[in-house]
Amino acid sequence: QVERGGIHLTGPFLSFIPFPAAQTTLEWANGAAERPPISSRTGADPNDPDSGGQPIQISCAVQIQFVKETIREVYFSFGSYEAARQRYLLLAGNVVSNTAQDFVPQDFWTRRDAIAQQMLHKINHTLWEQGYIVAT
Repeated sequence: QVERGGIHLTGPFLSFIPFPAAQTTLEWANGAAERPPISSRTGADPNDPDSGGQPIQISCAVQIQFVKETIREVYFSFGSYEAARQRYLLLAGNVVSNTAQDFVPQDFWTRRDAIAQQMLHKINHTLWEQGYIVAT
């Protein structure tokens, strides 16, 4: 049973497993407490046949929010908040790396907003399907 924060009484053999009710941040950056920047490659440039994509490091952050109706699935799937968080970092980082390969190097200068929107859309889809949370 999921309860919102507040004062609740429990019996001697019961306890609460805390999950945050507010949005939390997953971050990949230099000096970040969680993960370093995501290493990936851009997609090959169709105008340059010798291009195999360029190496790139992406620093980013995404806000996640637990949904009350799916916290039970989160707990049964991952066992704890910290285990779920580590899985979310892995899943979202992989999505960012894979999505970067959909864009040519110039796009990272000229279409950064479109890249960010596509990454967020794919992260949200992946985290909802595999982690029962939403990304904002």
